[in-house]
Amino acid sequence: MTNLTKLSHFFLVFWLLFIHSAFTFAADLTFTPNAPIVEQGKQITLSVSGTSGEVTWTVAKGQIQGTGMQVTYVAQVGLDVVTVMDGEGNVATVKIVIMLSNNISLENANWEVFTNRSNIYALLLSEDGKTLWVGTEGGLEKRDAQTGEIQQVFINTDGLPGNFVSALLSDSQGGLWVGTWAKGGLAHYAQGQWQVFNTDNSGLPSNLVSSLFPDSQGGLWVATGPEWDIEKQESVGGG
Repeated sequence: MTNLTKLSHFFLVFWLLFIHSAFTFAADLTFTPNAPIVEQGKQITLSVSGTSGEVTWTVAKGQIQGTGMQVTYVAQVGLDVVTVMDGEGNVATVKIVIMLSNNISLENANWEVFTNRSNIYALLLSEDGKTLWVGTEGGLEKRDAQTGEIQQVFINTDGLPGNFVSALLSDSQGGLWVGTWAKGGLAHYAQGQWQVFNTDNSGLPSNLVSSLFPDSQGGLWVATGPEWDIEKQESVGGG
């Protein structure tokens, strides 16, 4: 065998070893499932095949429980990525889509209602000068007249017939008349209790109240709309 032939055989063996080594390094790691979807807070089994040697799992957001070629993935929130590396340095990743849970329990839920009170339509200072009543499009505010601090907010869930407060008037006995422009009608507030007057239970011609005015006989004049009318409500302090 000539030296040239020996050299050719040497390069052929070297080339075969190189190809084998390259294919071994680029081993195809396969995940099961290959496109996992899991609900937030739940778990799923992930497995990988095609590995060589020890397998290391890493995760961006969630949790990996267990070791080896099969583990348990616990989902948190948002899109997540799980990475696997085997003993020969082969690396593969899989994206996990995390769905929001639909099992939202409303049992014993505490609800808080928010309204827009940025616009003011009526103001009234109490007869003792201690309370400032503020009528807004999002409810009735009771404020400390000295500091301006809000002490309480009344909305429709508290007994106010409508959140759009358009008129305020004292009844001269510690109570308060409240006119609303949100089809709620007229209300009287005294000693923590609300009494509502509307087109269904009184002679009020409309539930849209624009203005309130007392007379010298203890009556209450009520201006309503959208077709303007004026109605007298007897016994202002009678509740």
